Amino acid sequence: MGNYGISSDLLIYEWSELHYLKLGNDLGIEAYKILLKNQEDSLVKTISELDFKIKSDPLFDSLNQDDSQSYSNQVYGIEELINSELQLQQRYSLCVALFSFLEGRLNQICLAIEGNSNIKFDKRKKKDGEFDNLSWCMRYLINIYGIKSKKTIVSFESIQKYKQLRNPIVHNEGLISKLKKLEIEAVQGINLISIANNFQIEIKETIFFDNLISHIDDLLNEILIAVHYRYIERKDNSK
Repeated sequence: MGNYGISSDLLIYEWSELHYLKLGNDLGIEAYKILLKNQEDSLVKTISELDFKIKSDPLFDSLNQDDSQSYSNQVYGIEELINSELQLQQRYSLCVALFSFLEGRLNQICLAIEGNSNIKFDKRKKKDGEFDNLSWCMRYLINIYGIKSKKTIVSFESIQKYKQLRNPIVHNEGLISKLKKLEIEAVQGINLISIANNFQIEIKETIFFDNLISHIDDLLNEILIAVHYRYIERKDNSK
């Protein structure tokens, strides 16, 4: 399969539609980078304000260590729990949004190819459980349209490691069974909290998002490069 050694930023696409698709990809990636920064800055500010509020409470000066802890739990415990839940849900939401963005961009690429080549992109033929939407798009691009790129496959496989977090977050409040534990805890930035016989996914560090955004960016760029060369190949073959 092809392994093109060229940046999508340097490539002059023969099919002009690819320039517009790349612009949409790039705008989305940059927007999510800004969203991540703004979200984390807001979270840090909220947590810092509560910490300052606790440290500034004059009643702590008159309490011993045990009473101080009890007082803190009673007066500020709920706010601390809310902040923890805020961090959990904000990061869950961003994870889900990134996969929604990726799915949307892949759909746009596939639909553009369909319009140009008349090679039908028909997800209605998908049988339940046969492919998820991301895999269906990749199947169309590789098996049906015929792009050739080892890098595209490698990038998609990297994203699949993150994809296994999405469904538990969307459908089960981030809870997974012991069977999934080893696969998910291997993802950088993830922490698993034991709850009864299950584990709660916690996106502990923002490097999780840095890596996921980078993998999504790589995949979209590699696909456009591969589509570019497949477009030229099909055009040459039709002469």
